[in-house]
Amino acid sequence: MHADLAVKQVHELTQPQAHALRDAIRLRHRLLNDATNALYAALVTVGARVSIRDIINPARYRGLSGTVQAKNGKYATVLLDEESTGKLASKTGRNRVWMPEGTTRHSLDGIPVEALEVRDAPDGFGELAKFLINEAAPDELTSVDAARKQRLHELAADISEGDPIMVTDVTPQFLAGLTGAVKSVDTREGTCLVLLDENSTKQLRLEESPRYPVEDAATTFPLRLRFNQILLTAGL
Repeated sequence: MHADLAVKQVHELTQPQAHALRDAIRLRHRLLNDATNALYAALVTVGARVSIRDIINPARYRGLSGTVQAKNGKYATVLLDEESTGKLASKTGRNRVWMPEGTTRHSLDGIPVEALEVRDAPDGFGELAKFLINEAAPDELTSVDAARKQRLHELAADISEGDPIMVTDVTPQFLAGLTGAVKSVDTREGTCLVLLDENSTKQLRLEESPRYPVEDAATTFPLRLRFNQILLTAGL
């Protein structure tokens, strides 16, 4: 159906139908908005250059730009560039943000990924994300996801001891975004042993998880992860 035909049919509606159509219009607006935000979120990758959209609160973050340091599900950590760090540091009153003296690049944690606009996404990746969000049928989503997993398996051939990594696509969710280095690789099992760095070990200790007990004096912590649960961060 085209818009012209839809408008023609609207002129033939009963009063109850005309009132009910309002809900359909609102729902469509909501779906379009959700799809737009989902596309913004899908393009956010670790290492991407981004700017913060005007939909974010607090308003002092709007228009700032930087690089994605970590992505944890629906949220990301953005390392602001020097210009944006200077803008944020110059805020006064309620918009003031404390930073250590001499800070040139400030990190913002917990930024919703849908509030980030990627400034350097490859065209092909953007078109792929748009297809998946706006057009793909259920069987097509299944096929693409299978291909995604196969690609991750192929890329695992590049994993070697000492590689810096970030934990991703994992449960429990608090593990996502932790960083460390590969200690050993088990290609037969498709896993690797990762030693978390000191900062991530401290962060994991604060979770007080009985499944991941971190001793008070520990500066590293071992995690056994599947290949598809790590992101190689060298060069990002």
